[in-house]
Amino acid sequence: MKLSTICLVLIIILTSLLRFYKLTDDPPHLYWDEAAIAYNAYSVNLTGKDEWGEKYPVLFKSFGEYKLPFYIYATTVSQKIFGLNDFSVRLPSALAGTLLILASYYLVKQLFFTQKTALLASLFVAIAPWALQFSRAGFEANVALLFVTLGVFLFLRQKLVVSFLFFAAAIYTYQGAVIATPLILALLVFVHHKILHPWGKRLLPAVVLFLVVIWPFFSSYVLSDKGHTRATSENFLNMPGSPATNFVTNYVSNYSLDYLFFHGDQDGRHSVKKLGQLYLWQLPTIFIGLYVLLRRRTTAGCLIIGWILIANLPPALTTVSPHALRGLLAMVGWQILSAVGAVFLLTRLPRFWRFLGVAIFAYALVVYLHLYYVHYPIAYAADWQDGRRQTIAFVKSVEANYDHIYIGKDFEPIYLRLYWPIEPGKELGKFVYFDPKVEPPPGPSGQRSLIIAPPWFTDPRANVIRQIKMAGGEPIFNVYDF
Repeated sequence: MKLSTICLVLIIILTSLLRFYKLTDDPPHLYWDEAAIAYNAYSVNLTGKDEWGEKYPVLFKSFGEYKLPFYIYATTVSQKIFGLNDFSVRLPSALAGTLLILASYYLVKQLFFTQKTALLASLFVAIAPWALQFSRAGFEANVALLFVTLGVFLFLRQKLVVSFLFFAAAIYTYQGAVIATPLILALLVFVHHKILHPWGKRLLPAVVLFLVVIWPFFSSYVLSDKGHTRATSENFLNMPGSPATNFVTNYVSNYSLDYLFFHGDQDGRHSVKKLGQLYLWQLPTIFIGLYVLLRRRTTAGCLIIGWILIANLPPALTTVSPHALRGLLAMVGWQILSAVGAVFLLTRLPRFWRFLGVAIFAYALVVYLHLYYVHYPIAYAADWQDGRRQTIAFVKSVEANYDHIYIGKDFEPIYLRLYWPIEPGKELGKFVYFDPKVEPPPGPSGQRSLIIAPPWFTDPRANVIRQIKMAGGEPIFNVYDF
């Protein structure tokens, strides 16, 4: 077996360990979008309809933002195999994050015809904080990134029909890909226009098939009001000030050194917040990689740089930027730049400096993994709505003893429906929602009742029988008998 093959196998093993180790415990809980994906997949498996009763929809209404369908349908498959649980909803993303290593390796090998750059790029994707963060939870963008990467690779391999199908799949997976994918396709055509003529007979059928496949999405998303809900509410045009200034400011912020190399996205679901989206040691390798590609003036360099520039458009078009999730499509491009720069350095530096570079690489990796696997699930448990699953598990163990169960509105209904579970379209039964800040639930009237409410809730008639705590030990809900 070749050394390069052994290295690739080891990288894949490392990738799998990083993405599947304690997958349901870190992050510590399903956040509400994951819960909605899981419940809609459960509903489709059970009834052939989404939670709102629409049969095999192209867009899932969910919370009213209309989710794209691919990840939900992928979760229906994993639920068929593994059941209704947290692992099933995270499996498609973890699997996509693992397969992305192979896609990155073969893409870079196709672009640069060098094993070293391909292996380093795949290794950098494997251990990237940006990649790992979104591979361990049910983020649609992570699957879309795999599809885009495969689409680019297969385009370069002249497998145009399959390439365009992967690009279409990306559009059905994540809203940011709706904007970026057509532009990346246009970039591919522009960069390779001189060699497209011999492909003409294959290009036209691929384009026609692409348009046919995305038509149901286009008619449901673009030609109706459904797709405009989130786009309208989070559009940068809603920001005060000049739209042009806001867009440029948003776009440039995605290249901020503080965001990329020092503190990252400050949303607790998007990073550990103490490190950048990229490792600090990648700062010089990325600049050197950029220099190398600009100096060579190759189609590969044009493609990688253009890919990054396009992938940062989706976060720039919203009110929150930089945004690691919406900008995730740029991640592979950054890692390729870093790999090009690293190979340039490794082939020119003396042995001592190469050893020092490896030591810095290893130290940074250990620091990040310690932060992510040890501190992160405790420090940011609240960002992942921790405590809902545990609350339902306890209530299920005692609910037969009670006639009514009153739930504070802080406990999102999607978690009750998912973890009980309550069949789609069915009433909540003995569960009644109330607002703890406005009025207490009605009196027991001779019947036994439970209350699920935040720890600050008080009622002289109620006694705490269980306190639910998040991963770090902070109370999140009390269960009261009254």
